[in-house]
Amino acid sequence: MAPAASASAANAADWNPGNIIDDAVFFDGSVLGASDIQVFLQKQVPNCRSGYTCLKDYRQNTDDRPADKYCNGYAGAANESAATIIAKVGLSCGISQKALLVLLEKEQRLVSSTWPEDSQYKAATGQGCPDTAPCDSATQGFFYQVYYAARQFEVYRLNPTWWGYQSGRWNNILYHPYNNCGTQRVFIENAATAALYIYTPYVPNAAALNNLYGTGDSCSAYGNRNFWRIYTDWFGSTHPQVKRVVSVGNDIYLTSGGRRYHMPPHAWPQWQLVLGDPTPVTADYLGRFADGGDASLYIRNSTTGAVYYLDAKQLHYFNSCELIGLWGGNCQNLIIDVTGDDLASIPVGGPMTPFGRVDSSSPTYQMNGARLVPMYDSAVASTFNYGAVPYAALLPTSVVARSTVSSQTRFATAQFILFQGDSRVWLPTADGRLFYLPSWLRAGELGMPSNVFSTNVPISAAKDWPQIGNLEPFVGCGTGIFYAASGQLRPASRAAAAGFTVAALDSDTCGALNLSTEAPGLVFIRPAGDTRIFYATNGVYRHVTSVPQLQSLAGTVSPRVLTVSAAAFALLPLGPAY
Repeated sequence: MAPAASASAANAADWNPGNIIDDAVFFDGSVLGASDIQVFLQKQVPNCRSGYTCLKDYRQNTDDRPADKYCNGYAGAANESAATIIAKVGLSCGISQKALLVLLEKEQRLVSSTWPEDSQYKAATGQGCPDTAPCDSATQGFFYQVYYAARQFEVYRLNPTWWGYQSGRWNNILYHPYNNCGTQRVFIENAATAALYIYTPYVPNAAALNNLYGTGDSCSAYGNRNFWRIYTDWFGSTHPQVKRVVSVGNDIYLTSGGRRYHMPPHAWPQWQLVLGDPTPVTADYLGRFADGGDASLYIRNSTTGAVYYLDAKQLHYFNSCELIGLWGGNCQNLIIDVTGDDLASIPVGGPMTPFGRVDSSSPTYQMNGARLVPMYDSAVASTFNYGAVPYAALLPTSVVARSTVSSQTRFATAQFILFQGDSRVWLPTADGRLFYLPSWLRAGELGMPSNVFSTNVPISAAKDWPQIGNLEPFVGCGTGIFYAASGQLRPASRAAAAGFTVAALDSDTCGALNLSTEAPGLVFIRPAGDTRIFYATNGVYRHVTSVPQLQSLAGTVSPRVLTVSAAAFALLPLGPAY
């Protein structure tokens, strides 16, 4: 491997205080071997100043270190090179050899120094070396410094609640040891970043970032800035798109934010579309990640808190826990946390809706409780989604299994249709009935649109739907009766409707109409542009020839008289005048 093949100059705009380096990068203890490290060190310092021992030439005797839950131990040897020590320690403790090289440079400039002092080797990584006292004698010396620094990062990872800075939550991180310099509120996304802040507990301020390769102001601290900058300069991005999905044998895992999620068969096809095939890793590598349970398609961005569903290579936003539940998820569980950086490569599509598909060729279904109601087409679906065509993701098999698929296709509410090979215009209801529209004039009086919404509809789309009869001026909505005139429906008494056919509409259609809330009464109408008044009674309309007669029939001196269009009036059955 060529250690610096992907190196690039750091750009302060790429600095993310919540994710300094990916867990998959930091906790990869097999990234470089001793020969790779030796080549890298020689490239950094081709020639050492006379009388000094540079890191490329450094050697020492090492002793055995016992295995524990943090490292797999160390087999000591005589006259080991620095490159060998770094390689073996990284492999034992599961810490990237690249990260260890950066740590040596960040703490003592040991990698690039052409004239390192003995004191730099004694405190090579700063482990056990407080700013105000000498290094702990138990960790002094190059080998111990490298070994116990790597081990300490594992202590941080495996005991996250022991420390003040923790991943998966907001943390107030100091800018500088002087408390009056203030803090920055940082959401730490992963274990590696938390470990770096515990090791060096300061975040760079704006001044430090504005002068990335120099000094800032009196409140600037540089440790974590320099770690990120040096790593980027030497090895490239701390967030490469690698090892998001890994495998051990036949088991596949998603890794993010210091956690691993086992991939169940139902979720894998969608994840594979966006992240590709898994990278084989060792069980030891996988063990560096905390067990997060099973992966799912319900994803929370651990940086922002937003919850998404993964479908068709896109993330789709949920706007409520209720909607998540409708889709078979749960705000308290079944949601996995993935960092914002890990989600950045996945495009965001349309928001989740109560609409979905059973398979790629199925119609769009509206989820109505435990029922799946098929929509005739996307235009119809849009009428039930505030005018916008809804995004319809593939329904989880668990949701399909618990649901009953309605046999009735849903058409647009209070809109008309034409069947294939039939010139008649019909009003379909939400409860699966058909009303014949005898004239567009009748639609105008009802306040319905005077056009066909869906044309050329296959007869099969309304199979077994009963044809109830004509749409009439008298309609039933709930327990009330109404009369349609000039686009508004006025409450009518049952006495007024006696002898007339009442078109009993469904609640959805009624909800789309302009229903008046005035008290029910008798029905008197006047054709537009005409002075004559007609009384609706016993199935016909009778001309009331005098005002006294009108007042007598109405039982009031000021009866309600509704205006209808002259053309619509011409369709009404007339009886004898009074």
